[in-house]
Amino acid sequence: MRSQFRFLQLDIAEMTKGKTARLLPVLCSESAAILAWYRLNRGLFLWLGNAWRSARLVLSPFMPIIRLFVSSELDYRAEIGPGLRLLHPQLGYVVGGRCQLGRNVILAGGNCIGDGEVVLGDFVQLGVGSSVVGSVRVGSNVTVGAGAVVTHDFAGPGTLAGVPATPVHVGR
Repeated sequence: MRSQFRFLQLDIAEMTKGKTARLLPVLCSESAAILAWYRLNRGLFLWLGNAWRSARLVLSPFMPIIRLFVSSELDYRAEIGPGLRLLHPQLGYVVGGRCQLGRNVILAGGNCIGDGEVVLGDFVQLGVGSSVVGSVRVGSNVTVGAGAVVTHDFAGPGTLAGVPATPVHVGR
């Protein structure tokens, strides 16, 4: 549970980039609400285990109220490292329960990650409307272009684009 609160601190620090003047606008943003809801859910799941699933059923009548503030689905079973940045939250995000995202991942909005066991490395950036589907592993330092659909493994570093996504630049 503590690790998730620490991760939330790191998420907020990444969003403010160390500028105190940005703290209040960031804390009042939809991105912060989505991150806080995910970190709370994940922390309770890690603390309570399968009992959290039962507790969520009891709380389900209140979910429509929460959906007014949190329009995205970051599944509490997904493992998301610290430093997650959510850009353009009004476009929404879906991260499935069998996903693992590394440190400092950036989701630009309208992203769908899941439909299998997805592993994203550290410093991965998904462009607007891009998706990672199936059982796919994407290495660290990878940029996925806007609208791309990643369906195959890519060790990285580099850039993927297109449908299905293919490497357009391979880094060293």
